[in-house]
Amino acid sequence: MNLPNVFEANAAKLKDLHDAIHTALRRRSESPACRAVWQEACRRFHSEYDSLAFPGGLGKAFSLMEAGDPTTIEMVVGFLEADPYFVRSGYHKEVFIKHLCRNPLSEDQKERLRQVILARIRGRDRREFRAYCRLARVVTDPAFQKQVAEMAGPSRGTVPRHAQRVIDYLKSTPSKSSRHDVGHSTPEL
Repeated sequence: MNLPNVFEANAAKLKDLHDAIHTALRRRSESPACRAVWQEACRRFHSEYDSLAFPGGLGKAFSLMEAGDPTTIEMVVGFLEADPYFVRSGYHKEVFIKHLCRNPLSEDQKERLRQVILARIRGRDRREFRAYCRLARVVTDPAFQKQVAEMAGPSRGTVPRHAQRVIDYLKSTPSKSSRHDVGHSTPEL
């Protein structure tokens, strides 16, 4: 099983576990047995969440990202490419992106992340989009900037709005509080 399939399969399991909580929730006040079913559904979801949210465990992945582990960085790039959607996945993507911005990336990883950002520009609104805009500063190159500028266009809609947000981040001065952004020049658009 390749990584995108693992991420997608795990996201589906988390969705099923979360759905089981809500199904049991509707009946939990009917009897002690129904309450026990709901409690068990909650226990299962919470006990399996860490290992299903990210292979090897979400908490461990965050620690390894903080340490700059190259294998974990590669897995995180794959996670963002797969774009699994489950409870709290947007928060986790934001944290992963923050760590990616602070770690060295190979040219291949940068190219893959540029493609991820372009896909998110074409996608629906999500809480982690601002983090992708910050990541764009780290992975940008002239061809990427040109693609984003072409997507911005004068029309209305999600794609031009998202593209313009990325352009605005690329033009803005990076925050001094971000370790990775310090010393990077602002790209010209």
